[in-house]
Amino acid sequence: MSKQSIAPRREKRIQKSQMVDDATLLRQQIDSISAQAPRYLFRIWSSQSGGNARFNSTERIIPHAFLENDSDARSMIHHLGRTQIAYLANGHLRSGHVPTVFSSWTQSLPQLLSWARSGGHRYGRYIAVIDTTMLDPCNVVLYTPLMKTISNTIVEFPYEYLIYGVVEGPGYKAIPFEEFAEFIKVNRASDRSDTNYPHQREGLSELVDKASQLAKLYGKTFEAAIMSHLLTMQPASRATTSMLASNIAQLRLPEDWLREADPLRSGANVGTYPEAVRALDMMQRVIEVAKGEKTVAARESAASETRTAAALDEICAQKASQQKVGGEEADLARNRQAQARMKRMARQLYIDMIGWRPHELV
Repeated sequence: MSKQSIAPRREKRIQKSQMVDDATLLRQQIDSISAQAPRYLFRIWSSQSGGNARFNSTERIIPHAFLENDSDARSMIHHLGRTQIAYLANGHLRSGHVPTVFSSWTQSLPQLLSWARSGGHRYGRYIAVIDTTMLDPCNVVLYTPLMKTISNTIVEFPYEYLIYGVVEGPGYKAIPFEEFAEFIKVNRASDRSDTNYPHQREGLSELVDKASQLAKLYGKTFEAAIMSHLLTMQPASRATTSMLASNIAQLRLPEDWLREADPLRSGANVGTYPEAVRALDMMQRVIEVAKGEKTVAARESAASETRTAAALDEICAQKASQQKVGGEEADLARNRQAQARMKRMARQLYIDMIGWRPHELV
C-alpha cells in the first residue's frame, strides 16, 4: 500500500479525533455556563407573546420549535454544534426569523417590572419565576455574555438568559402583573435610608405587608425568594436590611436553604446589576438569620432537656433509695443515667462548636 493512499486516511482520523475533542469541549462549556445561572430568574409574557397563546401559559413555556414536536421537546442542546447553537441563539435574540428553541429570562425583577409598565402588551401580562435547580436536565440555562465561549458571533444582552427547551413543573410559577400594582405604588413612596422616624417605620411596615401579600401568591416554593427580590428593588441602609432579613427569615424557607452549603449558588453570574446583587445578598442574610435562630432554639431545647433529665435522675435516685434497690441493680441504673447525661452533654457541645445541623444529630 502506497504512502499516498495512507495519508488521506490518517487525515480523516485526525479530523474525526478533533471533532470528538471539540464536541467534548463544547459540552463542558455549555454545562459550565449553565452552572453559573442564578437560582431564580424572571420572565414577562402575555397571551400575545410570540404570536400564539400556546407558547406561554401558567403551566409551561413552550419555545416555538417545540410547539408541535413533543419528541424534540426533551432533546438536549448538547447534540447541536457550535454553528447551530450560534445560529439559533442569534435568530432568537436578533430577528426571530427561525423557530426558536429558547425562552428569554432575566435576573432583575425591577427591570422586568419596568418592561411590563412600558411594553406594548397592556393586557393579559404575567410575571413568571423559575427555580433553576428544579428544572428538567434538558433545560440548559445560558447567560448571553458568557455564550461568547461557544461562539464569538453570538450577540450579548447583559439582562438576558436563554433557557433551552420546554419549561414546566413545580419549579415554574406565573401570576398576573396586575397583582403587583399595590406593591409598586408603595415601593415608589418608601424610604429605606433609615428607620428612626415614625413615618419611615410605618412606610416600611406597609411595604413589607404588600410584599408579603404578593409573595404568598407564588406559593411556599418561591415566597422567601420573591420577598427578597421585592424588598431589595431599592437600596436600603444596613439597619433596614437587617430588619428586613429578620422579617423574611420568619417564613417557611425552602428546606435546602438551611441544609445545603451553597443553596443560592454564590458563584452565580448576575452581571454587574446592583438590584440582582442585593437580592442575592438578602437571601444569604436570611439564611444566616434563620440558621442562627435555629441554633439558639436548639441550645435552649437541649438545656431544657438537661434540666428535665436532671430532675428525673433525682426522682429515680430517690425512688431507688426508698425501694432500697441494692447491689448490681443500683449500679446498672446509675450507669444508664450517666450514659444519658454524657449523650446530652456531647450533643450540646456539638451544637456550640458546629451549629444546629438536625440531620447530623441522630
